[in-house]
Amino acid sequence: MKKIYFSLIAMLFVVAAATAQTVVPVAPGTGTLQAAIDGVALEDRSNTIFELQRGGEYLQEGTIGNDDFNLTIVAEDGSGPRPILRIVDGEEDDPFQSRNVLTLKGLYIDGTTNDGLDKKRIITVKDPTEAVILEDCHLDDCSLAAIKIQSDSTEIRLTNCIISNIANEISLEGAGYAFQDQSAMGGIIIAKNTSFYNILTNIIFDKNAPESFKSQVEFDHCT
Repeated sequence: MKKIYFSLIAMLFVVAAATAQTVVPVAPGTGTLQAAIDGVALEDRSNTIFELQRGGEYLQEGTIGNDDFNLTIVAEDGSGPRPILRIVDGEEDDPFQSRNVLTLKGLYIDGTTNDGLDKKRIITVKDPTEAVILEDCHLDDCSLAAIKIQSDSTEIRLTNCIISNIANEISLEGAGYAFQDQSAMGGIIIAKNTSFYNILTNIIFDKNAPESFKSQVEFDHCT
């Protein structure tokens, strides 16, 4: 009986070790986040947490993508200001383009560049993304939509987040949405304890509305 007991304990230890996530601290600066991601072997990235310093500024020279792995980026523990992420210049690159599970926690993602231009979107979600999970994040200031959804059956889940300053009176016609749903089949949008303000047009755009509305939507204690 003792042999069985110790074998079970050993098995649980091996499973826990295999699924444990590695935390990689990332220093503020230009390109440091992408360099940290590139510095982890592709097969290990899905089990890695990239941890940003509170109050640090992280400048990117292009889009952060996760074509072949799940990506998790979080603020370090504590009560200081959120880490700031933005792209250095240009209008075309989105700060994030997701093709697998994307998890962001405790971040301020700024859609303005160093030269004062507004990015068109902050996150673009493409197939075959299963989920985009945002917790305690602030998505701020872009010219078209905070989150553009091009994938089918994706769950977009926001908890304790803020989306603000999406488009303005001089933006292109049809701009100004928190969620721009361009998917064919729709998915799930869940927002809990989340605030939306200075959204030029509507919270959600659906390309097939008003004839149909594809996505399942759940808003709970949002303002």
